[in-house]
Amino acid sequence: MELSLNFGLKYDLELLDKGIVVPVIRLFGVIEFKYRSQWNGPYDAIIDTGSPLSVFPASIQEKCDARILHKTKISGIVPDKSCSLSAKLCLLTYRLSDKNGITKPIESKAYITESDNIPLILGFADFLEKFDLLIRYPKKAASLFIPK
Repeated sequence: MELSLNFGLKYDLELLDKGIVVPVIRLFGVIEFKYRSQWNGPYDAIIDTGSPLSVFPASIQEKCDARILHKTKISGIVPDKSCSLSAKLCLLTYRLSDKNGITKPIESKAYITESDNIPLILGFADFLEKFDLLIRYPKKAASLFIPK
């Protein structure tokens, strides 16, 4: 199955005020979370090849069947502990969709933070490592290839 992904384009407003144009390009997929016998969503999620694991905001925990495996702190590009977020490593199930179809359920480990001030991020482990990702930005096209 080929799943279409979408690009989002914004500009760094601080730099734009200084006359410097810096595009902020993101790749998005549409995700739904399994909750009991139904699916919650759809939500836009950033496809992030630089994120070792998927990361979701706190509000997602009440919208999915998340089994908590471990409480921890996570950080990104800034390794300073003051820049870390409290999170729960969870096991949960989601699926992706586009206008042509829906994937089979994907069981995955992911962090659910204690903050809602973050976007939904689909990372490498338990997600991108399972699929082929094709990005052709000059053609504004991207696809995720899901084995049947």
